[in-house]
Amino acid sequence: DKFEEAIHFFDRVIEIDSLNLDALFKKAICHSKLNNLLLALDCYTQILKINNNDINTLINRGLIFRNLGFYTQAYEDFKCVLKIEKNNYGALFNLSLLKLLEGNYSEGLKLYEFRKNLGLGRYKFSSKPVWLNNFSIKNKTLLIHSDQGLGDFIQCYRYIDFLKDFEAKL
Repeated sequence: DKFEEAIHFFDRVIEIDSLNLDALFKKAICHSKLNNLLLALDCYTQILKINNNDINTLINRGLIFRNLGFYTQAYEDFKCVLKIEKNNYGALFNLSLLKLLEGNYSEGLKLYEFRKNLGLGRYKFSSKPVWLNNFSIKNKTLLIHSDQGLGDFIQCYRYIDFLKDFEAKL
């Protein structure tokens, strides 16, 4: 397997240069791809002992913590990223997922809007403001579109009558 082969290569690099954080980071990614999450976690933790402000390492370790069910530790890593870079969309989006997992839907859904800034979806078709029930839509035209696929569109279609109560044009 290519990931196992890469791990052996990175081990040799680390034997020569124990402070080669790039090799350690890539080794962690290989372990993640092989679902060796505890080994990946160990690599990320080693990096952070040397450079505790490495944003990519903090985010990746937070993802490993989340996947292992250690939500408190994941939360701490994502919050640490935001202390370094307050508008880091990856950390904000991952915090939203943690909030949703713990049932904090109001805060989780608010943070979930940051996914649009990651460039992963179909969010660049309009420069118009997104309505989150945060301003009046009376006599305004509301464009309804699918967010993440056809299933979302089918689910949201049932709320169109509800929006008529806001006196919006649909």
